[in-house]
Order: sequence, then C-alpha cells, then structure tokens
Amino acid sequence: MINMTKDFLQEDFENLKKFLKTKKLIKTDESEEIINSLKHIHKVCYSFAIWDHNLSGIKHEGRVFLKEIRSDAIQTLPLLLMGHKKSTGILLRSIIESSLKHIYFIDHPIEFIWITTRPEYFKSMASLYDYIKTHPLFLDINRQFDIGNELKQKYDKYSKLVHTQNVSYMQLFKSLSNIKRDEQLIKDYETDFVITGNVINLMLGIYHKKKFNGFDRFFKNTVLSCMNRKTKRIFHGIEDSS
Repeated sequence: MINMTKDFLQEDFENLKKFLKTKKLIKTDESEEIINSLKHIHKVCYSFAIWDHNLSGIKHEGRVFLKEIRSDAIQTLPLLLMGHKKSTGILLRSIIESSLKHIYFIDHPIEFIWITTRPEYFKSMASLYDYIKTHPLFLDINRQFDIGNELKQKYDKYSKLVHTQNVSYMQLFKSLSNIKRDEQLIKDYETDFVITGNVINLMLGIYHKKKFNGFDRFFKNTVLSCMNRKTKRIFHGIEDSS
C-alpha cells in the first residue's frame, strides 16, 4: 500500500521548480505570484496523473485518453512560461476533448476501432457534450452542474484563440524572438486550467466512483482538493453506481 502525505505533492512541486530553473524558464528569485500560479497548475496536472496511474487496469479505449490528458497537461507548463499562447490553448482544448472521449469510447469499443480504421469517422464536440448530458450517470448531476456546458465554455474560449476568430485573440509574430513570457497569460491560464480541472475531476470521479473509493488516501485527497466546494458537495452526494 502506498503511503503518501501532502508533503509529497510539495516535494514534487519543488522538483518541478528545480527543473524549470535549470531550463531558465523561471528565475531563482521568481515572484511569489508566478510561483503560486504554477503551484495551482501543478496540482491539477498531478490530479490528472493520479487518474492515469490508478486506472492503469481499465480498458484500452479509456486508458489511451488518460495518458493523452496527462501528457498534454504536463506540456502546458514550459510552453506557458515561454509565452506560447496558441500552443497552450491547443493543449487545453485537447485535454477537454480527451476527457470526454475517455468516457464515450469506454462505452463504445466498436467506435473506438473506427477512429483508427475509418478515416472519415470522427466524434464531433457537440456529440460528446450531448453524450455527457444524456448519460445515465450524469443526469442528476447535470441538473445541479452542467458538466458539458462548463467544458464547452472553456473549449470555445480557447478555440477563438487558436483559430483567431476574433481580432482581440490574434497574435502576429515577425519572428520567434518576439515570443516571450506574458505574466497576464500565466494568471489567466491558471484560472481557466483550475476551473477545467475542477470539472474534469468531478466527471472522472462520478464515472469511476467505485475505483476512486479504492485509491490511497493521499490520491483521493489530492483529487478532491482540485474540486471547488460546489462540485465536492455534488460528488459526495452521489451513490456508487459505476
């Protein structure tokens, strides 16, 4: 049995800071505000890693998307610190999409085969939102907290950034040397990433409730700490049914 405490999470964050310093992505005397933003982002990244680690025995159709979420989340940190606005937006969109596909394709193994064997087959985001909205496990939850809509809001926001549909999101660079750290971007992304983590952890917790109950206490507490008060109350109020 793994026996960890909250100190382990702090230790992991300290190791991350050392790595970022060696890559010159943060300074030795980095501002407390930036460090706190990174700490919050790191905890959500860690929660995604917990799901990937603890659900290693689930069907491949679902496992592959947990790995994608974990990988995308980790990659956001250096890109964010370097000022790659579009790249971080693409990764957040991918995290949202993978979280929805994780549930859909566990329930649809035949369709999972199709995404690799039929080039014309794909699942639209609209159909993935609708699946969560109508899924039996989420019907009661969605009356209190519309999971699909919460994820859609963030996905649509970053779609504007990625596709430059609005001039306020457009970035025109003459050279790579113009790409630099944007501290407001870091703060804004922290807010959106934490909100997204709140929704995804609730969604995964509902879908995998029985398995979650078997997690080590440290892992459970870390995941729950990434939910806000409202989603935590919703989560604790549901019955084991997965």
